[in-house]
Amino acid sequence: MIKSINARIALAVVLLILSILIDYIVVSDISLWVIYLFPIVIFSYQNSLQFKYAILFSLIAAIAWFVVDHLTHKDIPELYRLINWFTKIVFAILTAVAGNRYFRNRRMKEIIQFQKIALENSNYQLNEVNKELNKLIGMAAHDIRNPVGSIKMIAEMYLEKEELSQESMKWIQLIDAAATNSLQILNDTLNISKIQSGTISLNIIKGDYIKFIHDCVISNQYLALKKNQEIV
Repeated sequence: MIKSINARIALAVVLLILSILIDYIVVSDISLWVIYLFPIVIFSYQNSLQFKYAILFSLIAAIAWFVVDHLTHKDIPELYRLINWFTKIVFAILTAVAGNRYFRNRRMKEIIQFQKIALENSNYQLNEVNKELNKLIGMAAHDIRNPVGSIKMIAEMYLEKEELSQESMKWIQLIDAAATNSLQILNDTLNISKIQSGTISLNIIKGDYIKFIHDCVISNQYLALKKNQEIV
């Protein structure tokens, strides 16, 4: 396969010259029109050249074809000569168009196939990266869940004590609620496969929204006081 444009042009020109010599030297009644098609097709190969140059080269080949035919058959009538001239031009142009379109379409198929393979490789690499990322997230979530579980366990232990003050009880309840919420988030994170496939089911339950807001205010009240801010 000749990939260089200059080499393809040179080969097409050489073949055209050889076609002219063969057609002129060989004295035969057999039509040698097919030899002029090879340089036209090669010149139009894979649309590497602009289409107008392929048409121009086909016209040059048709002129050379007609001149050699005229020199070797001088007794051709004038009307037949004009028909022959027109036929050779049309045939050469159609050959250039057909060859150019055929090789361009084949080249497009090769490009599409190459892009398809590249996309499949990219998707494969992306899936492998996602697998490693999911594995890392799963390990991190699993490691974090243990200390959060310990915090929740300690909070539950203190909640069972009756000698705690009401203020201390509120703070420990907030710690317990935060630990419970964190454990739920970590458990959902561990279930990455369902999240990615969109099949994760939500466990919707009724809750006290006012109490939720109240707990959020209490949780952030200490930080607000340190910044001389007031939560309303």
